[in-house]
Parts: sequence; structure tokens; C-alpha cells
Amino acid sequence: MRTFARKPVSSLTDPGALISLKGISDKRASLFAKLGVERVFDLFFLYPRLYEDWSETVSGADLLDGEVQVFQAMVARTPSVSRYGKRSTVRTELLADQVTVRAIWFNQPWLADALAAGETYLFRGLILRKGTRLEINSPQFYRVGSELPPLLPIYPLTAGLKQTVVREAVKAAMAEQALLPLECLPKSIRLKRHLAERTFALAAIHFPADRHALMLARDRLKYEELFLAKLALSYMTKRRLEAAVPPPLDTGGEKRRQVHAWLSALPFGLTRTQKRSVDELLDGLDGRVPMHRLLQGDVGSGKTVVAAAAVLYAKLAGGQSAFLAPTAVLAAQHYRTLNALFAKTGMNTALLTGHMPAKERRKVLAGLADGSVDCVVGTHAILEPTVTFSNLAFAVTDEQHRFGVLQRQRLLKTADDVRPHLLVMSATPIPRTLALIVYGDLDVSVISEMPPGRAEIKTYPARSADRPRIETIMAETMARGEQIYVVCPLIDQSELIDLKAASQVQALLQARFPDRTVALLHGSQRPSEKDRTMLAFAAGDVDILVSTTVIEVGIDHPNATMMVVENAERFGLAQLHQLRGRVGRGDRPGLCILISDTQDQDAKRRLLTLCKNRDGFALAEADLLQRGPGDFFGTRQHGLPEFRLVNLYEEKDLIDQVSADVADILKDDPELLSAENRRLLPAIGERFGDHFMHLVL
Repeated sequence: MRTFARKPVSSLTDPGALISLKGISDKRASLFAKLGVERVFDLFFLYPRLYEDWSETVSGADLLDGEVQVFQAMVARTPSVSRYGKRSTVRTELLADQVTVRAIWFNQPWLADALAAGETYLFRGLILRKGTRLEINSPQFYRVGSELPPLLPIYPLTAGLKQTVVREAVKAAMAEQALLPLECLPKSIRLKRHLAERTFALAAIHFPADRHALMLARDRLKYEELFLAKLALSYMTKRRLEAAVPPPLDTGGEKRRQVHAWLSALPFGLTRTQKRSVDELLDGLDGRVPMHRLLQGDVGSGKTVVAAAAVLYAKLAGGQSAFLAPTAVLAAQHYRTLNALFAKTGMNTALLTGHMPAKERRKVLAGLADGSVDCVVGTHAILEPTVTFSNLAFAVTDEQHRFGVLQRQRLLKTADDVRPHLLVMSATPIPRTLALIVYGDLDVSVISEMPPGRAEIKTYPARSADRPRIETIMAETMARGEQIYVVCPLIDQSELIDLKAASQVQALLQARFPDRTVALLHGSQRPSEKDRTMLAFAAGDVDILVSTTVIEVGIDHPNATMMVVENAERFGLAQLHQLRGRVGRGDRPGLCILISDTQDQDAKRRLLTLCKNRDGFALAEADLLQRGPGDFFGTRQHGLPEFRLVNLYEEKDLIDQVSADVADILKDDPELLSAENRRLLPAIGERFGDHFMHLVL
């Protein structure tokens, strides 16, 4: 099988090493590495985040109040520096065609030496009229005659790197003709989609001659980003399906009838989309290739019972199942749920976590190895090399974005190219455009309805001034014997950020309610400590659980009916929707209060959107539109390529174009061996690295 790994660059003599460029020392190379730039090649794809337009200058008479403008002016007097402790102000006057402009820079005292009286410079900044005078605060400037591109690129930086250093490094890389990335897109694609050549696009994305050249460059490179990612996913999926076979299962109509009879006997009915999803899963288990399916459903939509139907089908067909959860608490919850669902089926279900007594663990491992355990529910402990199965036929991962793709790879890797069927479950609704990239070519099942009888969750915005009223509601809630979540964005108080910290809030609430038990839960605690806290909450021994977002995923505790979210503006819509889904899980209504003193209008609008809407899919679309796809899940999906130009929400048409083009190429040249396509696999390795191969399992 062909691979597309990039070659490591480590030698000082290698022309591809970053330190081979003039001006790049070992220290600077280490700073560039923080930006993901480890080789000269990476510099070409360190795209500017924006551009300063220096192309149009105006005369002094045309300077306008409230406009960012570029003008040529002479420094009319020697700059002065005023100091106030650690603060400073540089002042001077500029003469632009007989119009005087007062210039001020704050806390940059060195600029006084950079400007010489009588010399002429280009200045750029926001013009403000103060009475009869014009003023410009902290303008940028260059000496007239400097080599200044019309659109000056502004790059992402890290502490210790300056824009000038990055620009000079990119220029030096561009000058190395032998290191310029080769054209990778087939000519037929470029002509069909009217795309610029790669060399032109890379030059124009960094130092565009004008806005039109920049548009051509962005169009080409956006297409390339999506095309290479989609091609890699499709190619690797194709190879996986060619090489892998599903586990041996004795499926059939009689066993399907048994599954449907079991479903009919449950004390609740399934919704229309739950039934459809069950049929899709059973069809997948009947297939001749390993199933890879995503089951999407809003919080509380009943995904677990759908997955349980497939687990039962696998057991009846002679196979084992593994149910992977991101935390021990959630694993234990799934274990209890599945045991209750399978009470009369003869299913032998076991729990496997990292903190089990050795004797219990050995018993579970023995049962998996000899086939007597039909379904194991657990955490990362299932992925350990000591865990072996007799016939692992079906694997489920819950909230799969909490697992790295390489971890799931260990679960699915078996001998002789036999791969179990895979179901990925997510209560984080993902718009179709983003799912195409996050999940590659997984088939998708969607539960779009809520089971009847679900309790209502009312959501209200509040401010810090409302805290006495909120505490009264909390007291009333606890008096009814119900429990409360309080969610905070931080664990401990920070001097740098004015946010409510969980440890601080826990202490304050314990003082406010001295007769109640207020516990603290956060991700930095030991797993055993987190488990003890959650078990105490589930047992009713904790009245208020103050937590970070560690409770976001899947916790099902019907007695928790109220949630308070501190600094709610710090969370995305999708995350807030997940959080409030922890209350109202029984027959009593839920209440979610979002505390925020933000003045940011976008944040206010986001919170009001949540208060008015319970549809997780609509909220996910709104979240992606407002916040972009860069970190949709709160933590970046391990193994997902970084899209530097493409906004997956806005590029629906482009995704459709790319998908069609990739399908056509793989249909005509499935091994990508033709002269026109031979650069595609190397280009994927160069752009995304060897780890990208593991995205498609």
C-alpha cells in the first residue's frame, strides 16, 4: 500500500531545514515551531491572517475623521517622551501637505528614536478630529522609499517573533526556487474550476499585488485544502474497505425478529427516527464490509437504546460488543442502563475501568477472551494491549470526539484484516458540512425527534445583580429534595482573567448554604476522586455540585433539576446546550440560568438564542456561523487537519464541488497512478503528515 508520509528534516545541511534560511537561528526556529512551522515547506502554508492596505494614499486635505487612512507626512518636530511610572507616551506633529496631524504612541518609548525630525514617512492609522485639530493614535509608519507591498501581510505570531521576522523568512523561502511546492492539482481540475496555479497562488497569498490577485490565490488554496483532505479520507476509506473484512456473524431474519420483539417489549416506544436508525444499524451488521456509522441525536433523544439493539443483534449472531465511554462515571452509567435493557435477554454484560480490583479485572478479561462476556462497557481500559476478544464484532464509542483517533485505532485493529463494525455516537449535533470533514466517509444516522414525555427545560439569562434571587430559587429547589449543578469556566481564580472559578464558587456557596453539602468537580482531579464525587452526587449525598465542563458529556441524573452557569458568555452555544441537557432528565422540569455581565452584543445574542431554542441541530448551525469551525468541540479533534482558509459553514457549495471532483478522480484512477494524479498522494503527506492516514480507521 502506498503511503504519503512527509520526510523528516533534521540536518543542518538539508536545504529544507528552517535554519537553512538566512536570519533563522536555532532559537528562532524553535519559536516558528510553536506556529507549526518546522520546515521551509511549512512557511509557504503559514497564511497571513489579514492584510494592511497601503496601496491608496490620501493627501492631508482628504484626511477624514473616523477613517483608517494612509498618508505621507514629514515629522515636523523631534518626538518627545513623557513617562508615568511604567507607562509612557510619545508625541510629535506630522505635516501632510500643510495639514498638521498630532501623532501619539502609548507605551512604545523606543519609537522616539525611530522617527527623525525633517524626514518623510508613510503613516497608517485611524484619523480622529479633536476640535479643530486632527490626531492619529499609534499609527504604523515606514520611511518613504521602503520596499512596501500594497497589501502588507499580517501573520499569526508567538511571543518572541515579530512580523518583520516572519515576512523576511517567507520572502527568503520564496526565493528558494528548488523548495517551492510543486503543482499537485490535476490540470483538468484547475481548468474545470478556474483555479490559479499553485506557485502563483502561494506568492499571491503572501504578497498580493492587488485585491484581485489575493482573491485568485484564496480561491485556489481554499479548494486545495478541502480537496486534499477529502481525497485522503476517501482514498484511505477505499483502501480500508478493500483490505478489511467484517467479523464472522450468523445474522438473518429470525434474529432481526428477536431484536424487534425485544424492542416492542420495552416499557416505552421508539420514535420514527429511532426505528429507522435501528434498521440502518442492523443493515450495517449484515454487510460484507465493516460498518462505519455515525449516530447523531440531540441530548436525551434515545441514542443508547438504538445502540443497544445493535449490541443485542451482534450477540444473537455470535459476536461480542465493546461500548467505549470517555469517563468512568459515564461508563458505569451505560453499564447500568444496558443491564436494565437486557434484563431478560441472557446478555452477559461486564464493566471494565482502570480502577477495578485486580480479581474483578482478571475475571472480565477471561470472559472477553473465552467469549462468555457478550458486551464490555468501559473507558480507555478497553484499549489496553492485555484486553483480547474471542470475536469482537461491534464497537461503540460515545461522544467520540473525546477520544484520539489513534486510541480508537487500537480498539479496531485485529488480526488478518478483520475489523469490527463501528458505531460513533454523538450528542453534539454537527452540521452536514462539518461532519463531512470531521467524520470522513462515515454513514450517518440521525435521531431528529425527542421521545414523548421529556421534561421541559426552561432557560433564562441573568446578571450578577440577580444572584440573591438565584440563591433563593436554589434554596427552594433543595428544599424539594432536588439537586443542582453550578458550572464555572475555570478551576482556580486567575489574576489575568476576571472569571468565576469553581473553587471560589464552591467556597462561597458552602458559606451561603452551611447546612448543605457543596462538592467540587473538575478535570484536574484524580479519576478516583472524580468518580467518588459523582457517585456521591448520584446517591443524593451532595446537594450542589460545582463543576467545570467535565459534566458536559452524558451524565444522567434525574434528580438534578437546576443548573447555574457562571460567565456563560465564555461557552459556545453547542456546549451550553450540552450542559443544560444534564438537567430535566426525569419527569420533573429543568431550570437553567445563564449568568453573564458581558457587554459584547454577539455574546448576548448567543445566550438569547439558547434561551429561545431547544433544537440542538439549529443551535449547532448558529454556533458554527457565529464562532466558526476552528474549535467546534471546545478541544480540537485529535488528528483533524487544520483548515487555515476554509470556513466549513460558509463553503457548502465548495464542499459539494470538491466531493464530486474527488469521486470522479477515484472512479477513473482508483490508485492515483496516472501522470496527472501522481502528485496527489505526496501532496497529502506534505500538507497533513503521516498521522492524517489514521483519520479514517
